[in-house]
Amino acid sequence: MQRVRQTADGGYILGGFIGSSAGGDLTGSIRGNADFWLVKLTAQGAKQWDRTIGGPGTDLLFGLFQTPDGGYAVGGTSDSGVGDDKSEPSRGTGDYWLVKTDAQGVRQWDRTFGGSAYDNLSDVCPGADGGYVLSGTTASGPSADKTEPGRGGADAWLVKVDDQGAKQWDRTLGGPEADVVDRLHPTTDGGYILACSSASGVSADKSEPNLGATQRLDMWPVKLAPPAVRIAGPTVLCPGNPAQLVATATATVVAYRWNTGATTPTLAITLPGTYTVTATFAGGFTSTAAQVVAPFTAVATIGGDSLLCPGRSVVLTAQANGATGLLWSTGATTPSVTLSQPGTYLVVATYPGGCTARAQLRIRAVPAVPAFSLGRDTTVCEGSALVLAAPAGLAPGVAYRWSTGATTPTVRVTQAGTYSVQLVTACDVLTASRTVLHRPCVTIPTIITPNGDRLNEQFVILGLNGNWALQLYNRWGQRVYSTDAYRNEWGPSAAPGAYYYLLTQSGKDLVYKGWVEVVR
Repeated sequence: MQRVRQTADGGYILGGFIGSSAGGDLTGSIRGNADFWLVKLTAQGAKQWDRTIGGPGTDLLFGLFQTPDGGYAVGGTSDSGVGDDKSEPSRGTGDYWLVKTDAQGVRQWDRTFGGSAYDNLSDVCPGADGGYVLSGTTASGPSADKTEPGRGGADAWLVKVDDQGAKQWDRTLGGPEADVVDRLHPTTDGGYILACSSASGVSADKSEPNLGATQRLDMWPVKLAPPAVRIAGPTVLCPGNPAQLVATATATVVAYRWNTGATTPTLAITLPGTYTVTATFAGGFTSTAAQVVAPFTAVATIGGDSLLCPGRSVVLTAQANGATGLLWSTGATTPSVTLSQPGTYLVVATYPGGCTARAQLRIRAVPAVPAFSLGRDTTVCEGSALVLAAPAGLAPGVAYRWSTGATTPTVRVTQAGTYSVQLVTACDVLTASRTVLHRPCVTIPTIITPNGDRLNEQFVILGLNGNWALQLYNRWGQRVYSTDAYRNEWGPSAAPGAYYYLLTQSGKDLVYKGWVEVVR
Protein backbone atom coordinates (compact mmCIF):
# COMPACT_ATOMS: atom_id res chain seq x y z
CA MET A 1 0.00 0.00 0.00
CA GLN A 2 1.31 3.47 -0.97
CA ARG A 3 -1.47 5.94 -0.20
CA VAL A 4 -4.38 6.33 2.23
CA ARG A 5 -6.80 9.23 1.76
CA GLN A 6 -9.96 10.07 3.64
CA THR A 7 -12.96 10.38 1.34
CA ALA A 8 -15.84 12.84 1.30
CA ASP A 9 -18.18 10.30 2.92
CA GLY A 10 -15.91 9.93 5.93
CA GLY A 11 -14.48 6.65 4.73
CA TYR A 12 -11.08 5.93 3.23
CA ILE A 13 -9.52 5.06 -0.10
CA LEU A 14 -6.38 2.90 -0.10
CA GLY A 15 -4.03 2.77 -3.06
CA GLY A 16 -1.07 0.62 -3.94
CA PHE A 17 -0.06 -2.09 -6.39
CA ILE A 18 -0.52 -5.85 -6.35
CA GLY A 19 0.91 -8.83 -8.18
CA SER A 20 -1.15 -11.56 -6.46
CA SER A 21 -3.80 -13.69 -8.06
CA ALA A 22 -7.42 -13.27 -7.03
CA GLY A 23 -8.13 -14.24 -3.47
CA GLY A 24 -8.37 -12.76 -0.01
CA ASP A 25 -9.49 -9.13 -0.32
CA LEU A 26 -8.65 -9.02 -4.02
CA THR A 27 -11.78 -9.60 -6.06
CA GLY A 28 -10.54 -8.75 -9.54
CA SER A 29 -7.94 -10.23 -11.83
CA ILE A 30 -4.37 -9.10 -12.48
CA ARG A 31 -3.66 -7.75 -16.01
CA GLY A 32 0.12 -8.00 -16.04
CA ASN A 33 3.04 -8.35 -13.67
CA ALA A 34 1.57 -5.81 -11.23
CA ASP A 35 -1.49 -3.55 -11.29
CA PHE A 36 -2.81 -0.51 -9.46
CA TRP A 37 -5.10 -1.65 -6.60
CA LEU A 38 -7.77 0.54 -5.03
CA VAL A 39 -9.65 -0.47 -1.86
CA LYS A 40 -12.58 1.60 -0.53
CA LEU A 41 -13.37 1.43 3.20
CA THR A 42 -16.14 2.83 5.33
CA ALA A 43 -15.44 5.16 8.22
CA GLN A 44 -15.27 2.06 10.43
CA GLY A 45 -12.76 0.35 8.11
CA ALA A 46 -15.18 -2.11 6.51
CA LYS A 47 -14.33 -2.88 2.89
CA GLN A 48 -16.86 -1.59 0.37
CA TRP A 49 -15.16 -2.47 -2.90
CA ASP A 50 -11.79 -2.94 -4.60
CA ARG A 51 -10.54 -2.42 -8.15
CA THR A 52 -7.44 -3.40 -10.11
CA ILE A 53 -6.27 -1.17 -12.98
CA GLY A 54 -3.40 -2.17 -15.22
CA GLY A 55 -1.89 -2.98 -18.55
CA PRO A 56 0.10 -5.96 -19.81
CA GLY A 57 3.31 -4.95 -17.98
CA THR A 58 4.17 -3.60 -14.56
CA ASP A 59 2.07 -0.73 -13.18
CA LEU A 60 2.96 0.69 -9.75
CA LEU A 61 0.62 3.15 -7.98
CA PHE A 62 2.26 5.98 -5.98
CA GLY A 63 -0.29 8.82 -6.04
CA LEU A 64 -3.98 9.07 -5.20
CA PHE A 65 -6.62 11.66 -4.25
CA GLN A 66 -10.37 12.07 -4.49
CA THR A 67 -11.61 14.48 -7.17
CA PRO A 68 -14.45 17.01 -6.71
CA ASP A 69 -16.86 14.79 -8.69
CA GLY A 70 -16.43 12.00 -6.12
CA GLY A 71 -14.14 9.96 -8.35
CA TYR A 72 -10.40 9.44 -8.01
CA ALA A 73 -7.20 10.52 -9.69
CA VAL A 74 -4.69 7.68 -9.60
CA GLY A 75 -1.08 8.00 -10.68
CA GLY A 76 1.93 5.76 -10.87
CA THR A 77 4.75 4.37 -12.96
CA SER A 78 4.08 2.04 -15.87
CA ASP A 79 6.11 0.12 -18.42
CA SER A 80 2.98 -1.27 -20.07
CA GLY A 81 2.15 -0.74 -23.67
CA VAL A 82 -1.38 -0.52 -25.02
CA GLY A 83 -3.63 -3.20 -23.55
CA ASP A 84 -6.28 -3.89 -20.92
CA ASP A 85 -6.84 -0.58 -19.06
CA LYS A 86 -3.94 1.23 -20.75
CA SER A 87 -4.97 3.07 -23.90
CA GLU A 88 -1.71 4.74 -24.91
CA PRO A 89 1.72 3.32 -25.83
CA SER A 90 4.73 3.64 -23.56
CA ARG A 91 7.27 6.41 -24.24
CA GLY A 92 10.36 4.79 -22.69
CA THR A 93 11.35 2.14 -20.17
CA GLY A 94 9.01 3.67 -17.59
CA ASP A 95 6.33 6.37 -17.82
CA TYR A 96 3.97 8.44 -15.72
CA TRP A 97 0.50 6.89 -15.91
CA LEU A 98 -2.56 8.88 -14.82
CA VAL A 99 -5.95 7.18 -14.47
CA LYS A 100 -9.24 8.93 -13.71
CA THR A 101 -12.01 6.79 -12.18
CA ASP A 102 -15.57 7.37 -11.08
CA ALA A 103 -16.72 7.12 -7.46
CA GLN A 104 -16.77 3.29 -7.73
CA GLY A 105 -13.19 3.09 -9.02
CA VAL A 106 -14.25 2.38 -12.59
CA ARG A 107 -11.76 3.76 -15.11
CA GLN A 108 -13.05 6.75 -17.10
CA TRP A 109 -9.88 7.72 -18.99
CA ASP A 110 -6.10 7.36 -18.77
CA ARG A 111 -3.09 9.28 -20.00
CA THR A 112 0.58 8.32 -20.43
CA PHE A 113 3.47 10.83 -20.16
CA GLY A 114 7.18 10.21 -20.51
CA GLY A 115 10.47 10.68 -22.25
CA SER A 116 12.75 8.22 -23.98
CA ALA A 117 14.30 6.86 -20.73
CA TYR A 118 12.91 5.91 -17.33
CA ASP A 119 10.41 8.26 -15.65
CA ASN A 120 9.17 7.33 -12.17
CA LEU A 121 6.03 9.05 -10.84
CA SER A 122 6.00 9.62 -7.08
CA ASP A 123 2.87 11.69 -6.49
CA VAL A 124 -0.18 13.32 -8.06
CA CYS A 125 -2.14 16.21 -6.57
CA PRO A 126 -4.95 18.55 -7.62
CA GLY A 127 -4.14 21.65 -9.62
CA ALA A 128 -5.50 25.04 -8.65
CA ASP A 129 -7.50 25.15 -11.89
CA GLY A 130 -9.19 21.77 -11.48
CA GLY A 131 -6.53 19.87 -13.37
CA TYR A 132 -3.77 17.63 -12.02
CA VAL A 133 -0.05 17.93 -11.28
CA LEU A 134 2.15 14.85 -11.64
CA SER A 135 5.58 14.77 -10.01
CA GLY A 136 8.41 12.32 -9.97
CA THR A 137 11.93 11.60 -11.09
CA THR A 138 13.22 11.41 -14.65
CA ALA A 139 16.32 10.22 -16.44
CA SER A 140 15.02 11.38 -19.84
CA GLY A 141 16.28 14.20 -21.95
CA PRO A 142 14.04 16.21 -24.27
CA SER A 143 11.85 13.67 -26.05
CA ALA A 144 8.21 12.65 -26.37
CA ASP A 145 6.37 14.57 -23.62
CA LYS A 146 9.53 16.03 -22.03
CA THR A 147 10.45 19.45 -23.37
CA GLU A 148 13.45 20.48 -21.24
CA PRO A 149 16.97 19.03 -21.02
CA GLY A 150 18.12 17.10 -17.99
CA ARG A 151 20.21 18.79 -15.33
CA GLY A 152 22.18 15.75 -14.16
CA GLY A 153 21.93 12.05 -13.36
CA ALA A 154 18.27 12.20 -12.29
CA ASP A 155 15.96 15.19 -12.05
CA ALA A 156 12.59 16.19 -10.68
CA TRP A 157 9.95 16.30 -13.40
CA LEU A 158 6.54 17.95 -13.10
CA VAL A 159 3.73 17.54 -15.61
CA LYS A 160 0.61 19.74 -15.47
CA VAL A 161 -2.57 18.51 -17.17
CA ASP A 162 -6.12 19.86 -17.36
CA ASP A 163 -9.18 18.13 -15.92
CA GLN A 164 -9.34 15.83 -18.95
CA GLY A 165 -5.69 14.85 -18.76
CA ALA A 166 -4.44 17.02 -21.64
CA LYS A 167 -0.88 18.17 -20.99
CA GLN A 168 -0.46 21.91 -20.39
CA TRP A 169 3.21 22.17 -19.45
CA ASP A 170 6.15 20.29 -17.98
CA ARG A 171 9.13 21.45 -15.90
CA THR A 172 12.50 19.87 -15.12
CA LEU A 173 14.33 20.76 -11.88
CA GLY A 174 17.67 19.55 -10.58
CA GLY A 175 21.40 19.76 -10.25
CA PRO A 176 24.27 17.69 -11.71
CA GLU A 177 23.73 14.68 -9.42
CA ALA A 178 20.71 12.61 -8.46
CA ASP A 179 17.58 14.55 -7.46
CA VAL A 180 14.56 12.49 -6.41
CA VAL A 181 10.98 13.68 -5.76
CA ASP A 182 9.22 12.12 -2.78
CA ARG A 183 6.04 14.14 -2.39
CA LEU A 184 4.14 17.05 -3.94
CA HIS A 185 1.70 19.25 -2.03
CA PRO A 186 -0.41 22.22 -3.16
CA THR A 187 0.10 25.42 -1.15
CA THR A 188 -2.46 27.97 -0.03
CA ASP A 189 -1.23 30.56 -2.54
CA GLY A 190 -2.02 28.24 -5.43
CA GLY A 191 1.54 27.04 -5.93
CA TYR A 192 3.21 23.77 -4.97
CA ILE A 193 5.97 22.53 -2.71
CA LEU A 194 8.13 19.58 -3.65
CA ALA A 195 9.71 17.35 -1.03
CA CYS A 196 12.88 16.15 -2.76
CA SER A 197 16.12 14.41 -1.92
CA SER A 198 19.26 15.68 -3.62
CA ALA A 199 22.93 14.79 -3.93
CA SER A 200 23.67 17.87 -6.07
CA GLY A 201 25.75 20.84 -5.10
CA VAL A 202 25.04 24.44 -6.09
CA SER A 203 24.18 24.50 -9.79
CA ALA A 204 21.24 24.73 -12.19
CA ASP A 205 18.11 24.89 -9.99
CA LYS A 206 19.89 24.17 -6.71
CA SER A 207 20.90 27.30 -4.84
CA GLU A 208 22.55 25.82 -1.73
CA PRO A 209 25.43 23.36 -1.25
CA ASN A 210 24.92 19.74 -0.27
CA LEU A 211 25.39 19.32 3.48
CA GLY A 212 26.25 15.63 3.45
CA ALA A 213 29.06 13.57 2.01
CA THR A 214 29.53 13.40 -1.73
CA GLN A 215 26.83 11.37 -3.45
CA ARG A 216 24.71 11.36 -0.26
CA LEU A 217 21.14 12.61 -0.44
CA ASP A 218 20.01 15.70 1.48
CA MET A 219 16.48 16.98 1.93
CA TRP A 220 15.71 19.51 -0.78
CA PRO A 221 12.36 21.33 -0.54
CA VAL A 222 11.44 23.27 -3.67
CA LYS A 223 8.66 25.88 -3.76
CA LEU A 224 6.94 26.46 -7.10
CA ALA A 225 5.28 29.76 -7.82
CA PRO A 226 1.50 29.98 -7.75
CA PRO A 227 -0.52 30.58 -10.90
CA ALA A 228 0.27 34.00 -12.25
CA VAL A 229 -1.11 36.32 -14.86
CA ARG A 230 0.99 38.46 -17.18
CA ILE A 231 0.14 41.19 -19.65
CA ALA A 232 1.60 41.14 -23.13
CA GLY A 233 1.39 44.20 -25.28
CA PRO A 234 3.03 47.51 -26.08
CA THR A 235 4.54 49.75 -23.43
CA VAL A 236 4.22 52.78 -25.71
CA LEU A 237 1.02 53.81 -27.49
CA CYS A 238 1.52 55.07 -31.01
CA PRO A 239 -0.47 58.23 -31.83
CA GLY A 240 -3.69 57.46 -33.68
CA ASN A 241 -3.18 53.69 -33.46
CA PRO A 242 -5.24 51.65 -31.01
CA ALA A 243 -3.37 48.79 -29.37
CA GLN A 244 -4.25 45.53 -27.68
CA LEU A 245 -3.17 44.15 -24.32
CA VAL A 246 -3.40 40.39 -23.83
CA ALA A 247 -3.56 38.69 -20.43
CA THR A 248 -1.91 35.26 -20.28
CA ALA A 249 -1.71 32.94 -17.29
CA THR A 250 0.27 29.91 -16.17
CA ALA A 251 -2.93 28.04 -15.31
CA THR A 252 -6.54 27.92 -16.43
CA VAL A 253 -8.32 31.16 -15.56
CA VAL A 254 -11.89 31.21 -14.28
CA ALA A 255 -12.36 34.97 -14.72
CA TYR A 256 -10.49 38.09 -15.83
CA ARG A 257 -11.21 41.62 -14.69
CA TRP A 258 -9.38 44.70 -15.98
CA ASN A 259 -9.36 48.02 -14.17
CA THR A 260 -11.41 49.33 -17.09
CA GLY A 261 -14.19 46.90 -16.22
CA ALA A 262 -13.51 44.56 -19.15
CA THR A 263 -13.69 40.82 -18.43
CA THR A 264 -12.03 39.40 -21.54
CA PRO A 265 -8.43 38.19 -21.86
CA THR A 266 -7.77 40.93 -24.42
CA LEU A 267 -8.23 44.66 -23.98
CA ALA A 268 -8.27 47.27 -26.75
CA ILE A 269 -6.75 50.58 -25.65
CA THR A 270 -6.67 54.01 -27.25
CA LEU A 271 -5.19 56.04 -24.39
CA PRO A 272 -1.91 55.78 -22.47
CA GLY A 273 -2.10 54.90 -18.80
CA THR A 274 -1.64 52.10 -16.29
CA TYR A 275 -3.73 49.00 -16.97
CA THR A 276 -4.19 46.18 -14.48
CA VAL A 277 -5.85 42.80 -14.81
CA THR A 278 -6.77 40.36 -12.07
CA ALA A 279 -7.08 36.69 -12.96
CA THR A 280 -9.09 34.36 -10.75
CA PHE A 281 -8.09 30.69 -10.81
CA ALA A 282 -9.90 27.58 -9.63
CA GLY A 283 -9.87 27.44 -5.87
CA GLY A 284 -10.27 31.23 -5.61
CA PHE A 285 -6.59 32.06 -6.10
CA THR A 286 -6.00 35.42 -7.76
CA SER A 287 -3.08 37.10 -9.47
CA THR A 288 -2.81 40.70 -10.62
CA ALA A 289 -0.53 42.16 -13.26
CA ALA A 290 -0.02 45.75 -14.37
CA GLN A 291 1.22 47.28 -17.58
CA VAL A 292 2.19 50.93 -17.93
CA VAL A 293 1.50 52.18 -21.44
CA ALA A 294 3.28 55.48 -21.96
CA PRO A 295 2.45 58.05 -24.63
CA PHE A 296 4.77 58.15 -27.60
CA THR A 297 6.89 61.27 -27.18
CA ALA A 298 9.80 60.74 -29.54
CA VAL A 299 10.40 63.58 -32.00
CA ALA A 300 12.20 63.46 -35.31
CA THR A 301 13.90 66.54 -36.71
CA ILE A 302 15.89 67.39 -39.81
CA GLY A 303 19.09 69.37 -39.60
CA GLY A 304 20.83 71.08 -42.47
CA ASP A 305 20.69 74.12 -44.75
CA SER A 306 17.26 74.93 -46.14
CA LEU A 307 18.69 77.11 -48.91
CA LEU A 308 20.10 75.64 -52.11
CA CYS A 309 22.77 77.78 -53.73
CA PRO A 310 23.11 77.74 -57.53
CA GLY A 311 25.33 74.90 -58.73
CA ARG A 312 25.71 73.44 -55.26
CA SER A 313 24.06 70.76 -53.07
CA VAL A 314 22.87 70.53 -49.47
CA VAL A 315 23.14 67.73 -46.91
CA LEU A 316 20.14 67.01 -44.68
CA THR A 317 20.53 64.85 -41.57
CA ALA A 318 17.68 63.17 -39.70
CA GLN A 319 17.90 63.33 -35.92
CA ALA A 320 15.73 60.66 -34.26
CA ASN A 321 17.20 59.26 -31.05
CA GLY A 322 16.21 55.65 -30.44
CA ALA A 323 14.81 55.06 -33.91
CA THR A 324 15.39 51.65 -35.47
CA GLY A 325 14.85 52.75 -39.05
CA LEU A 326 14.65 55.81 -41.31
CA LEU A 327 12.93 56.32 -44.64
CA TRP A 328 13.29 59.53 -46.67
CA SER A 329 10.82 60.63 -49.31
CA THR A 330 13.67 60.08 -51.77
CA GLY A 331 13.74 56.38 -50.81
CA ALA A 332 17.01 56.70 -48.89
CA THR A 333 17.32 54.90 -45.55
CA THR A 334 20.52 56.55 -44.33
CA PRO A 335 20.64 59.27 -41.64
CA SER A 336 21.94 61.83 -44.17
CA VAL A 337 20.97 62.61 -47.75
CA THR A 338 22.64 64.88 -50.32
CA LEU A 339 20.21 66.95 -52.39
CA SER A 340 20.62 69.14 -55.46
CA GLN A 341 16.99 70.02 -56.20
CA PRO A 342 14.63 72.34 -54.33
CA GLY A 343 11.45 70.90 -52.81
CA THR A 344 9.93 69.59 -49.59
CA TYR A 345 11.67 66.53 -48.16
CA LEU A 346 10.14 64.15 -45.60
CA VAL A 347 11.73 61.56 -43.30
CA VAL A 348 9.84 58.91 -41.33
CA ALA A 349 11.58 57.46 -38.25
CA THR A 350 10.40 54.08 -36.96
CA TYR A 351 10.82 53.20 -33.29
CA PRO A 352 10.63 49.94 -31.31
CA GLY A 353 7.00 48.91 -31.08
CA GLY A 354 6.19 50.29 -34.52
CA CYS A 355 5.57 53.93 -33.65
CA THR A 356 6.69 56.49 -36.20
CA ALA A 357 7.66 60.15 -36.10
CA ARG A 358 7.83 62.42 -39.14
CA ALA A 359 9.76 65.54 -39.98
CA GLN A 360 9.92 67.61 -43.12
CA LEU A 361 12.00 70.48 -44.42
CA ARG A 362 11.50 72.69 -47.44
CA ILE A 363 14.59 73.37 -49.53
CA ARG A 364 14.34 76.69 -51.38
CA ALA A 365 16.49 77.56 -54.37
CA VAL A 366 18.44 80.78 -53.98
CA PRO A 367 18.18 82.80 -57.23
CA ALA A 368 21.26 83.17 -59.35
CA VAL A 369 22.51 86.73 -59.84
CA PRO A 370 23.92 87.52 -63.30
CA ALA A 371 27.17 89.37 -63.74
CA PHE A 372 26.47 93.09 -64.15
CA SER A 373 28.04 96.54 -64.43
CA LEU A 374 26.94 100.09 -63.54
CA GLY A 375 28.58 101.38 -66.69
CA ARG A 376 31.81 103.17 -67.42
CA ASP A 377 33.13 105.97 -65.26
CA THR A 378 31.67 109.25 -66.49
CA THR A 379 31.81 113.04 -66.19
CA VAL A 380 28.62 115.10 -66.04
CA CYS A 381 27.78 118.70 -65.71
CA GLU A 382 27.71 120.22 -62.29
CA GLY A 383 24.20 120.43 -60.93
CA SER A 384 22.89 117.67 -63.12
CA ALA A 385 21.73 114.26 -61.83
CA LEU A 386 22.74 110.80 -63.03
CA VAL A 387 20.70 107.61 -62.50
CA LEU A 388 22.76 104.54 -61.71
CA ALA A 389 20.95 101.24 -62.35
CA ALA A 390 21.63 97.69 -61.16
CA PRO A 391 19.82 94.74 -62.81
CA ALA A 392 16.09 94.93 -62.07
CA GLY A 393 13.40 92.28 -62.07
CA LEU A 394 15.45 89.76 -60.12
CA ALA A 395 13.81 86.98 -58.15
CA PRO A 396 12.72 87.54 -54.55
CA GLY A 397 15.55 87.02 -52.15
CA VAL A 398 18.00 89.40 -53.84
CA ALA A 399 18.82 92.51 -51.82
CA TYR A 400 20.30 95.80 -53.09
CA ARG A 401 22.83 97.60 -50.94
CA TRP A 402 24.10 100.89 -52.39
CA SER A 403 26.96 102.82 -50.92
CA THR A 404 24.45 105.66 -50.54
CA GLY A 405 22.33 103.47 -48.24
CA ALA A 406 19.64 102.96 -50.87
CA THR A 407 18.06 99.51 -51.27
CA THR A 408 16.36 100.00 -54.65
CA PRO A 409 17.53 98.80 -58.08
CA THR A 410 18.35 102.42 -59.09
CA VAL A 411 19.76 105.50 -57.39
CA ARG A 412 19.85 109.14 -58.52
CA VAL A 413 23.16 110.85 -57.76
CA THR A 414 23.92 114.56 -57.92
CA GLN A 415 27.36 114.61 -56.40
CA ALA A 416 30.67 113.56 -57.82
CA GLY A 417 32.13 110.43 -56.34
CA THR A 418 32.52 106.67 -56.64
CA TYR A 419 29.27 104.76 -56.15
CA SER A 420 28.96 101.03 -55.55
CA VAL A 421 26.15 98.54 -55.19
CA GLN A 422 26.05 95.00 -53.78
CA LEU A 423 23.55 92.40 -54.96
CA VAL A 424 23.22 90.17 -51.91
CA THR A 425 21.71 86.66 -51.70
CA ALA A 426 22.01 83.97 -49.04
CA CYS A 427 24.75 82.46 -51.16
CA ASP A 428 26.67 85.28 -52.85
CA VAL A 429 27.54 88.98 -52.81
CA LEU A 430 28.20 90.58 -56.22
CA THR A 431 29.62 94.14 -56.31
CA ALA A 432 29.89 96.77 -59.04
CA SER A 433 31.00 100.42 -58.88
CA ARG A 434 31.14 103.56 -61.06
CA THR A 435 32.97 106.86 -60.64
CA VAL A 436 31.06 110.03 -61.48
CA LEU A 437 33.01 113.28 -62.08
CA HIS A 438 31.50 116.79 -62.32
CA ARG A 439 32.51 119.67 -64.57
CA PRO A 440 30.91 123.05 -64.96
CA CYS A 441 28.69 123.22 -68.03
CA VAL A 442 28.20 127.03 -68.40
CA THR A 443 26.33 128.48 -71.42
CA ILE A 444 26.93 132.22 -71.96
CA PRO A 445 24.84 134.17 -74.49
CA THR A 446 26.55 136.61 -76.88
CA ILE A 447 23.58 138.96 -77.29
CA ILE A 448 20.64 140.15 -75.25
CA THR A 449 17.66 142.29 -76.31
CA PRO A 450 16.22 144.18 -73.32
CA ASN A 451 13.39 145.82 -75.30
CA GLY A 452 10.53 145.09 -72.92
CA ASP A 453 9.10 142.07 -74.72
CA ARG A 454 10.11 139.85 -71.80
CA LEU A 455 12.27 137.75 -74.06
CA ASN A 456 16.02 137.73 -73.63
CA GLU A 457 15.78 140.70 -71.29
CA GLN A 458 18.69 139.69 -68.96
CA PHE A 459 22.17 138.42 -69.41
CA VAL A 460 21.23 134.83 -68.42
CA ILE A 461 24.12 132.47 -68.02
CA LEU A 462 23.05 128.82 -67.81
CA GLY A 463 24.81 126.33 -65.53
CA LEU A 464 25.73 128.68 -62.73
CA ASN A 465 25.87 126.35 -59.76
CA GLY A 466 27.22 127.88 -56.60
CA ASN A 467 28.63 131.40 -56.43
CA TRP A 468 30.09 133.01 -59.53
CA ALA A 469 31.67 136.46 -59.66
CA LEU A 470 30.87 138.61 -62.72
CA GLN A 471 32.50 141.79 -63.92
CA LEU A 472 31.34 143.70 -67.02
CA TYR A 473 33.31 146.40 -68.91
CA ASN A 474 32.19 148.71 -71.70
CA ARG A 475 34.13 149.10 -74.87
CA TRP A 476 36.29 151.79 -73.26
CA GLY A 477 37.37 149.49 -70.44
CA GLN A 478 35.18 151.02 -67.85
CA ARG A 479 33.68 148.53 -65.34
CA VAL A 480 29.96 148.90 -65.44
CA TYR A 481 28.94 145.92 -63.28
CA SER A 482 30.52 143.79 -60.56
CA THR A 483 29.16 141.09 -58.19
CA ASP A 484 30.51 138.11 -56.24
CA ALA A 485 27.30 136.14 -56.64
CA TYR A 486 25.72 136.68 -60.00
CA ARG A 487 22.04 135.72 -60.26
CA ASN A 488 21.31 136.47 -63.96
CA GLU A 489 19.88 139.89 -63.21
CA TRP A 490 22.05 142.28 -65.39
CA GLY A 491 20.85 143.74 -68.65
CA PRO A 492 17.50 145.51 -68.54
CA SER A 493 19.05 148.94 -67.89
CA ALA A 494 22.23 148.46 -69.91
CA ALA A 495 22.95 150.83 -72.80
CA PRO A 496 23.24 149.30 -76.26
CA GLY A 497 26.70 148.24 -77.19
CA ALA A 498 29.32 145.57 -76.67
CA TYR A 499 30.48 144.55 -73.19
CA TYR A 500 33.42 142.51 -72.10
CA TYR A 501 32.67 140.01 -69.30
CA LEU A 502 34.90 138.22 -66.83
CA LEU A 503 33.13 135.25 -65.08
CA THR A 504 34.93 133.52 -62.20
CA GLN A 505 33.73 130.65 -59.99
CA SER A 506 34.33 131.35 -56.31
CA GLY A 507 37.11 129.32 -54.78
CA LYS A 508 38.21 127.84 -58.10
CA ASP A 509 40.55 128.84 -60.87
CA LEU A 510 37.82 128.55 -63.49
CA VAL A 511 37.40 131.76 -65.54
CA TYR A 512 35.18 132.50 -68.56
CA LYS A 513 35.94 135.61 -70.74
CA GLY A 514 34.12 137.06 -73.69
CA TRP A 515 31.84 139.73 -75.25
CA VAL A 516 28.11 140.17 -75.00
CA GLU A 517 26.19 142.69 -77.11
CA VAL A 518 23.16 144.64 -75.89
CA VAL A 519 20.72 145.41 -78.70
CA ARG A 520 17.63 147.54 -78.24
